[in-house]
Amino acid sequence: DLNSEGSNPSLPSIYHSPYAYLIAHVNLALRSKKRLNLIICTRKVLRLVKVLHREGCLSYSLVKRASSNRRYIVFSPYYYKQTTFFKHVRLISTISKKFTISFRALTILNKSLKNSIILLETSSGIITHKESLRLRTGGLILCLIS
Repeated sequence: DLNSEGSNPSLPSIYHSPYAYLIAHVNLALRSKKRLNLIICTRKVLRLVKVLHREGCLSYSLVKRASSNRRYIVFSPYYYKQTTFFKHVRLISTISKKFTISFRALTILNKSLKNSIILLETSSGIITHKESLRLRTGGLILCLIS
């Protein structure tokens, strides 16, 4: 009886941390410069993909294979002259460490962000730090797009 502590291909990490799953695939797509990338679709992944699309980072489409009942997302980073508009997406909050930010701290941080975008998970859904400032709310920091 062998006990494995590694990853299980039949149960990918998407079910444990869907945001980390998506961000890892986005960064992999940026490094390898792949145009089309296929990932498993869940509600949380789809919400984050929609926000990344709205911010001009990704284009995507939903795909359902006839052989299985599972839905997939095919995404592609936006390129201009072989480079993307952003360098990478950095995951901030993980399963073991969750970082929240208040509205007051966000107003102070906003002055030093320049062109970077922080994605927050709030009671209003997944929004950018600019929308969070407009709504005067804080939230859980998901990732930093720079």
